[in-house]
Amino acid sequence: MKILELCLQAFGSFSERRLDFGDGRGLFVVYGRNEAGKSTALRAVTDLLYGIPPKTRDAHMHAMKDLRIGAKLQNGSTESVELIRRKGLKGTLLSPSGAVLDDAVMDAVLGGVNRAMFESVFGLTNDSLRAGAQALLEGSGSVGESLFEAGVGTAGVHQIVGSLKEDADALFTPRGRGRKHINSALTELKELRAQLTGSMLGAKAFLEQEASLTEAREKQLSLSEGRSRLDVERHRLMRLRRVLPLLGRLRQWELERDALGEIRPAIVEGSRVRQAALTETRECEAQIVRLSSELSDQRERADAIGPEKELLRVDESAIDELSTELGKYQSWQRDIPLRRGELRALEEDIDTLRSQVGANGREDGTSNREDGTSNLVDLILAGRVRTLAAKQSGLERDRAHASSQLRANERRLANLPKGTKGAEIRTTAGLRGAVNAARGARELVRRREEQRAVLEQGRLHFQSRIEALGISAGFVDGARAPAVPSAEALERAIAATQRLDQERSRLSDEQRAAETRLREVERDIDKLTRAGDVPTEEVLDRARQNRDESFAPVREAAAGRAEPVDSADYEQSVREVDHVADRLRREAERVARLVADEAELTHLNKLGKDFTERREAADEAERDAHSAWRSLWAADFSELANFDVPPPVDARPWLRRYDELCRMLPEMERHRVDVAKHAQECSNLRTALSAELAQLETNDVGGSGGDELISLLVRGEELCRREADSELERSRLLAERTSLEEARQLARAEADEAAASYGSWSTEWGEAMQQLNLPSTATPDEATAVLEHYSRLDNKNEQIRKMRRRIDGMLQLAGEFESLLARVSGLSSSPDGGMPQEQARAVIAEYRQARQMATDGRRLAGEIREKRLQLEEYERRKSQAAQQLEDLMLAASSETREVKSLDDLVAAEERAARAIALDGQIVEQQRELDVEGEGAKLEDLVAESSAVNRDELAARLDQIEEEMRSLDEAIEQNATFIGRVETGLQHMGGDPAADIASAFAQQAAKTADFVQRYVRLRLGALILDQEIERYKELNQGPILKRANELFPVLTVGHYTGLRIGRDDKDEQRLVCVRADCKEVEISGLSSGTADQLYLALRLASLERFGAVNDPMPVVLDDILLHFDDERAAAALSVLGQFSRHCQVLFFTHHERLLDLARQVVKPEIFHEIRLETQ
Repeated sequence: MKILELCLQAFGSFSERRLDFGDGRGLFVVYGRNEAGKSTALRAVTDLLYGIPPKTRDAHMHAMKDLRIGAKLQNGSTESVELIRRKGLKGTLLSPSGAVLDDAVMDAVLGGVNRAMFESVFGLTNDSLRAGAQALLEGSGSVGESLFEAGVGTAGVHQIVGSLKEDADALFTPRGRGRKHINSALTELKELRAQLTGSMLGAKAFLEQEASLTEAREKQLSLSEGRSRLDVERHRLMRLRRVLPLLGRLRQWELERDALGEIRPAIVEGSRVRQAALTETRECEAQIVRLSSELSDQRERADAIGPEKELLRVDESAIDELSTELGKYQSWQRDIPLRRGELRALEEDIDTLRSQVGANGREDGTSNREDGTSNLVDLILAGRVRTLAAKQSGLERDRAHASSQLRANERRLANLPKGTKGAEIRTTAGLRGAVNAARGARELVRRREEQRAVLEQGRLHFQSRIEALGISAGFVDGARAPAVPSAEALERAIAATQRLDQERSRLSDEQRAAETRLREVERDIDKLTRAGDVPTEEVLDRARQNRDESFAPVREAAAGRAEPVDSADYEQSVREVDHVADRLRREAERVARLVADEAELTHLNKLGKDFTERREAADEAERDAHSAWRSLWAADFSELANFDVPPPVDARPWLRRYDELCRMLPEMERHRVDVAKHAQECSNLRTALSAELAQLETNDVGGSGGDELISLLVRGEELCRREADSELERSRLLAERTSLEEARQLARAEADEAAASYGSWSTEWGEAMQQLNLPSTATPDEATAVLEHYSRLDNKNEQIRKMRRRIDGMLQLAGEFESLLARVSGLSSSPDGGMPQEQARAVIAEYRQARQMATDGRRLAGEIREKRLQLEEYERRKSQAAQQLEDLMLAASSETREVKSLDDLVAAEERAARAIALDGQIVEQQRELDVEGEGAKLEDLVAESSAVNRDELAARLDQIEEEMRSLDEAIEQNATFIGRVETGLQHMGGDPAADIASAFAQQAAKTADFVQRYVRLRLGALILDQEIERYKELNQGPILKRANELFPVLTVGHYTGLRIGRDDKDEQRLVCVRADCKEVEISGLSSGTADQLYLALRLASLERFGAVNDPMPVVLDDILLHFDDERAAAALSVLGQFSRHCQVLFFTHHERLLDLARQVVKPEIFHEIRLETQ
């Protein structure tokens, strides 16, 4: 069997999702990310073949009743069948049209493979693969069990067989070692039989009553069964009464449907086609009318445009140029007169300036220089004059500044002190060294004081905390810390104390409970005795002894060995025995309660003595624990007057605080050492500083404290600072004098240089003024004014030249424009004459109008062509629609009815629609019959209803009701009888013989149950062993041969094959052979290699199955999760080869496996199906 197509019409999160498997041959990898529905598609395969379970997980998007899975399947005879599986109890297999199919259709495809077999044999998940591999490891490679597990897809066969045998051995063994249920039951049964044999009339009467009770119960069962049969018949007849109307309507609709005859699919689908064709025809006719009208209008407009004008032969660029230059031409015509006026104004300005400069000008408005060189000389001269004029003020400032600087330096030199060396400097090097060494004194003194404060604070804190523990401050110091219990000893002591407290608490609870129970028992005994004396076995024994003594004379007289005696005493003794026995039987509960209470009273009194002994032992253990706890403390603690050793439960915080204080001692000692060290350092520094100051000062520097060290340091720093300031002042004066002398020399040089520069400037200025025909005494402002007159005259000359060039250029361009206008206007139909600009505007307008008309003509021509094509297309579509209608009428025609017109076609469609509606009603009626008929087949309901008359049906239902009432009365009467018998048996239950008989019967039934279970377990283990052995004999050779080929491939050569060995019990075991020829037992394999071995056995078993049976699809669910890439690729390659024998569906979430499959599986057998995220 192969799955050619799987359609998830309404299943899980899918709607109308088709999975195409082609011809069913090859390896199909179904890949989907998380939430893409891979698991849903996997479940759909099994649910399609065997039905959707009642409690499915895939009804979260679609309703239960709407779930549908469609498929196209192919069986071994290459015949394909299309079907749909719906959710339901009966009739869940449908045809594509919705008709109910018989389950035999699917049974024929499956070939006898049921759901459990399909899931275990032809389905393999990662979990089942791992479980199978683990079973191989636990089974130690037994050949038969390994092959059987791989063949049937069941893991743990070894455990199942072992469990069956262990359970059977727990019930019975021939030797009966240990506590076996059957052996113990047989022993008890034998003892009860011996007791029963010694009993007399009471047991017989009890058994007779039990037999009567059994007969009554069997009668009750028979009556109940009869009533159940009547109830079933009544239910069946009531069901018939419900379905009869439904069957009638179904028959009516089926007759109507048969009258409509066969409905061709073309008619069913033709209604939509017919309506579309009619709509198409109407739309085409409307479009044809519209297009014809528009085409006529466009042709008239094209005719009105006419042929193109000659003016269009002119290049469009010439017209554009003419349009562009027209504006410029008009601007030139306005600008030329203005520019000529400006030229005349400039010439008048030239004349004015020329008159101002006198003989230096000429009539043409230029300077008296006759060539360009003269003009260049004028420019150079003007530049020199302006440069010299700009330098004059700077030279004046430099000369004045140099003179001022020279006078200032001479004044500062005169103001300096006469002497600059001063007195001889005293040597302060030693003092500076001592001061530098003592500069850290302030920090040293501060740290010393801080450490003194910390030390004092720590001492006070330590003293307060040690006294809070009940110990004096001197009890613990840096060299003395008495021992206390360790943390481990404390925990042990606490645990021992808690155990003692728990034992004492438990003892108190038990004693209180025993005392309470003692009072209750005493009250119960008192209540029993106040209600009257309670008969006991001793009283009955004394009464029987009296009876026997009274019976002895009677027996002797009856035997003729004595005189007759009065039997009244004997009869009275018999009545007394019966009375006591009856009381024992009637008051058995009181007797039992009294005996139990007296026994419990004795036991409770004994417990009271035990409680006293246990309490004394607990007190002794508590005293020992207290002594042991005190022995863990140092003897010094016992010498303290006001100190008591805390109990273990309260000692943890005390010991923690004591330990913290002991850890404070080294820190306090370190502070004490640091204070002494700092004090010594301060003393050394003071001595050195005092000696240096004594050499430089005469006053007393006595003192020995830290404060004196700081004051000495301040005096030394002040003395060093004064000497350093004096030295710096002397050095500054010497440097200042040297600097002033150097500045005076520089100022003299700068003054001389400034005077020389000014003299050179005066010479150059005189020469320049001579060239300008000005006196050498002329100022720079006067020379600049003359130069500005010459500059304005040159500017005016340049403006006149530029204006003349501009006017000439405009006249030239205007001539070119007029030439272009004359060339273009020759092809124009506009009249000649007029201004050039007006003529140009007329030519441009005429050209643009002609261009627009030509464009409109071409556009209309294109639209006409497009309209013609559209008209032809609509005429073609109209013809095609007419042909479709003719085809529909021809397809709807039959031998009995010929469809010649559209009305006939509509009538045929209405008949088809009615037939489809009837088909739906029939299917719905069949579903309703399926519900009302409680799953019975339609044929059975029809056959059953045809043999029933409605009137007789009602009469039979009434008769059944009457019979059921009679049976209910009989059942009630029999139940009353059973109650009376059971009550009598309860009263007889006090008879020892009856009790023995009842116990014997119960033990016999219990023994029979054990024996039946033992037989089933032994038979199960035996049958399973035989089946494993038979499977091994039939398949060992072919399967192991194929697995021996697959295993090396799956392990990529790490193992070369499999071999059959034998263990210590001479049983066959599988052994793996490594590449180095070493043998490895199955139990020695890694979990991954065991996975590959189990996969090899499974694939070999499936190939063996396919060789003798019709192959089934193999469904694999992410079985390669724990394979590395190399072995996963090898496994995919093996699956590709395996898919040549049967269809393989490989479902996975991992794209890595999809990529590997593409690489190693041949393209002709590899198929990829992707599920997109929903």
